[in-house]
Amino acid sequence: MCHPLFLLVPRLGSLPDFSRSDTVSLQRRDHRSARVLDHQSVENPMSQQSPYPNQTLLAFVRSGSFGAIDSMAIVTIRHATVMRPSELRTVVCEGLTHWVSTTNEGRFAWDASCEDFNVGDLADQGVPDPLSEWLAERGIAIQSVDTLHDDAMADFDMVLPFAA
Repeated sequence: MCHPLFLLVPRLGSLPDFSRSDTVSLQRRDHRSARVLDHQSVENPMSQQSPYPNQTLLAFVRSGSFGAIDSMAIVTIRHATVMRPSELRTVVCEGLTHWVSTTNEGRFAWDASCEDFNVGDLADQGVPDPLSEWLAERGIAIQSVDTLHDDAMADFDMVLPFAA
């Protein structure tokens, strides 16, 4: 029989105002008895004023033989205003176009990739300062570029308990 545990969160509209507190109290409760199983205080991420309060993950996938995904990159983007992932991807691509067109470093990276600069190249190279500055003028920051390859990936619907 399934007895899931979950974090109890107040309904929307009744959320406490965490903006003035440096910590947030979390309780894990048994869903049947509502008994508190454990309690902890964690740093409130909202207590730090950030120019980029929104976060979006962009996924880039590469399919190998037989159409199976064998590589993936996750680009974590922080942004000042709410934007759709497709809009963020467009701005990042425009920024990279600007970087390879206007800087020696960008032109070298473009040439070194045989004019095939992709998210793997960005992950290997890191986010160059001129690109970061260009994106910051548009209220966007690339926080990280992480890559995963076939050994690090599993089926999304994989049942995790007892899978070892």
